Amino acid sequence: MNKGVERKKKPAGPKKAGLFHSLRLSSKMSILLGLCSAIALIGSGSILIDISKRSMEKSIDSNMVDKTHMAINDIQNILYQNQVVAETIKEGISSAYETEEEVGAAPAKIWNVVDGKGDPVSAKAMGPATFQSRIRNVAIPANLYNAESSMLDALYAAVNSDDSIFGVGIYFDKDAFIPGVDDYSLYLTKENAKTRTIQTYSAGYQEEEDFKHLKETKKLSVSGIYQDAYTKDWVFSIMVPIVIKEEFKGYVLVDMKMDVFELLQQKDERFPSLAIDLADNEGNIAYSMDADTIAKPLKEIMPEEAYNALETKKEEGKSFTTVTSSADKGNVKRYIAPVEVGDSDWWVTVSLSEAEYNATLMTLVKTALLSNILGVLILVCLTHFLIRTSLAPLKKISSAGVEVAKGNFDVDIQYNKKDEIGELAESMREIMQRIRVIISDLQNKLSELSKGNYRVDMEDQEYYAGAYAPLLQSLRDIRGDLSDTMKEIKNSAEQVKAGSEQVSNAAQSLSEGATEQASSIEELSATMVDISHKIDSTLKITEEVAQLSNDAEKAVNVSTDKMDEMAKAMQDITVKSQEISKIIKTIDDIAFQTNILSLNAAIEAARAGEAGKGFAVVADEVGNLAQKSAKAAQNTGSLIAEAIDAVEKGAKLSGETVQSLEVVSTQSKKINSMIGNISQASDEQAKGVKQVSVGIDQISSVVQNNSATAEESAAASEELSGQAHTLNELMSKFQLKEEE
Repeated sequence: MNKGVERKKKPAGPKKAGLFHSLRLSSKMSILLGLCSAIALIGSGSILIDISKRSMEKSIDSNMVDKTHMAINDIQNILYQNQVVAETIKEGISSAYETEEEVGAAPAKIWNVVDGKGDPVSAKAMGPATFQSRIRNVAIPANLYNAESSMLDALYAAVNSDDSIFGVGIYFDKDAFIPGVDDYSLYLTKENAKTRTIQTYSAGYQEEEDFKHLKETKKLSVSGIYQDAYTKDWVFSIMVPIVIKEEFKGYVLVDMKMDVFELLQQKDERFPSLAIDLADNEGNIAYSMDADTIAKPLKEIMPEEAYNALETKKEEGKSFTTVTSSADKGNVKRYIAPVEVGDSDWWVTVSLSEAEYNATLMTLVKTALLSNILGVLILVCLTHFLIRTSLAPLKKISSAGVEVAKGNFDVDIQYNKKDEIGELAESMREIMQRIRVIISDLQNKLSELSKGNYRVDMEDQEYYAGAYAPLLQSLRDIRGDLSDTMKEIKNSAEQVKAGSEQVSNAAQSLSEGATEQASSIEELSATMVDISHKIDSTLKITEEVAQLSNDAEKAVNVSTDKMDEMAKAMQDITVKSQEISKIIKTIDDIAFQTNILSLNAAIEAARAGEAGKGFAVVADEVGNLAQKSAKAAQNTGSLIAEAIDAVEKGAKLSGETVQSLEVVSTQSKKINSMIGNISQASDEQAKGVKQVSVGIDQISSVVQNNSATAEESAAASEELSGQAHTLNELMSKFQLKEEE
């Protein structure tokens, strides 16, 4: 194989189908529908899961908030109950200020007694009496004695009414209860109540911040937790101010043990990590389900970052939810709400491990995912069965298509339903019927063409629509090309016949003319001898003319040299004249400058007046001289210009003469060359004439041979004419489409 020939590339075969593309249609559709269903179920499931998650989060959050509110209600109930205790004690004290009695006077009658019918019951009034305080060593009036007795009984009843009450006390301001007594106070603990031992304190308590705060605000106050100095118990205090006629008299104190908050404990089986904490207004843990953290500062048991975040949100004074980290529980979700405790806020926290918080959601997600996966599997299996059953007829149609591809059109497709597969089956039947008709029609047309009938009908386009149209068009092209070819062959046969007859006639004429040429050539030979003699005479005359032409050429060359010298002299004259012209120009410039000087002098003279008259005369003379110089220079320049023009004309004529002589010289050279050529040609003609004579003799011999050849050609032409006649007879059997 030659390297210059490019090797054709083989067409690339079909690419190997992937695993998915090699599957059956039912499997593909099942997979695709399964994927679509999975996507739809996952999408809808995700939406449902998200909705359920939000709903569950809302439910859990609402539950935690409810627990927070329950804790707040419990705390408020605890505070309210103990506030009632303090208020009861306060009301008992306030009766002492309703009347004013003196020490030693009879007790005032402040109660009116009636029987069941509403009739007054008379009682004998007491006489003057002196009463001694049981708290301070002073005499007091009857009303204060009664009030003191009421306070002692109220304190005793209060500490025994509730196990969570640590102690109850009453603290008065200076002279607020017994005139002249600055530090009247009572305090009874549960332990001292057993022995009826009452404690009293010096006036130092009046300088404490709590006392000052109550005296200033005159509002209920609750302290933070603190540790009792004697018993080391952790307690907190409820302080109710005693205000009589808008005047602060003191306050009632109720100290509560921390175990009062045990009722805050709440449990939920769903959330084992659920915890409730209560922090006082100073950030200490007042209660916790984790007993180890009670009474500890919240700052110590929480990470600094989480604690700072809580404190920041607490400043807003609103409930909030946050997530903090814990060393043992991980992330903890906290529901924190303020509790109004007196004139300050405590904070309730319901905490829950985020893992437990999300556990229910994860269970929901897992259940939903399993349901979706099971639903997808069931749907895929059911879809696969239905699709495979529905597409079973396609297999028969596919088999029919394979048979059609092999050329077998005797295939019966049995499917009479009016669905999409029925439409496909009907389309296949129509395709096979159309192909059968087309094949039969093509067979008939090709059969006629093979018989030489190029007039067969090619205009029926009923079955040649769409992609079948090129078949009919190609058949038309074949018929047209064959018809045109046969027509050209027929025309060529006729031309060969006519040409062979002409050749035969020409050969006979050639044979006759050859005989005549032989005699003519003999006469031509004699004529050529005479021509040879005349050429020799012409050659001698040509040589003489060539000698004369050479002499004339030499004379012309001498004249040309002289004219060149004259032209150079004229050029020198022209150059000198131009230099003189430059000098005249310089004189003209001097005259111009002189005129300017004269004009300036005249101007200066005019300015100088009488003093410059002499200067003006000189300027006038210089001006007249400059004008004369300019005029003379102008005249001289004109004459020189005329002289230059004359010299230039002479130089031009001299140049033209030189050119003419050069032309003459050139023509002389050409004449000499032509005469030489004529001489040489005459010599060659003489030689040629001799060769012609020899050639004529040879032609004479050739003419005789041509005469014999012409006779043979005439015989061959007659044979060629017979063959052309036979070819015409064969072509007459074809029916060309133009000959209808």
